[in-house]
Amino acid sequence: MSIVHVIDDDSSVRDVIRILCRSISAQVREYPSIEAFDQNSEKELRGCILLDMRLPKLGGLPGVQHIRQNYPALPVIGMSAHATTRTVALAMKAGAIDFFDKPFVPQDLLDSIQQALALSGDRQVPQELSIRMELLSRTQRQVLSQLSNGSSEDETASALSLHKKSVQRHRRNALDKLKLMPGEEHLLQGLLEN
Repeated sequence: MSIVHVIDDDSSVRDVIRILCRSISAQVREYPSIEAFDQNSEKELRGCILLDMRLPKLGGLPGVQHIRQNYPALPVIGMSAHATTRTVALAMKAGAIDFFDKPFVPQDLLDSIQQALALSGDRQVPQELSIRMELLSRTQRQVLSQLSNGSSEDETASALSLHKKSVQRHRRNALDKLKLMPGEEHLLQGLLEN
């Protein structure tokens, strides 16, 4: 099931989004702050995030950056009742895939949520990704396999008898070949075990 993580300090906004998401059979998890999300989120998160840009503590650009850094596989949709052109531009530059002014047009928000869920890996890995896997060297596959299973770069270097810089280079080159972003290695778990 698709999961929409709503981070907004306004419970009425969270209620509206929960009701809207029922129409697309998406489960909604609600958090009043990014800190609450961090405390309650699972290690293997799926879905997308709807993020209010004007949260009391960690909000705005630092909030988007925090989410993108700590949860890179989750697409972020920003929203605010007080957005400026600069706010929108900064959110998009920090990695948000879309932005909505409150109040939002329900169908437009649902369309964006569905796009974000598709990006998050809630759908099966595209066939072209498995084809691109053939471009990887043996070492690149081994590095990605270690990293996708939760090993750090240092642990991967030790396990494969490589220098840490070599692990970083192999990772970067492999992700370039696969057209993936750092942090998206988890999308490869089923493919790397072949």
